[in-house]
Amino acid sequence: MEHPITAYIAAAGFTVVSVIIIAFLVKEAKKYMSSKED
Repeated sequence: MEHPITAYIAAAGFTVVSVIIIAFLVKEAKKYMSSKED
């Protein structure tokens, strides 16, 4: 028996985590690039 609501919540949670990780990596990359330019 499938649970589409649970699957949707899992997919949404995975998407949120992915966005947070990407945003963190981008922020770290920008900080690294700006410090490297000095």
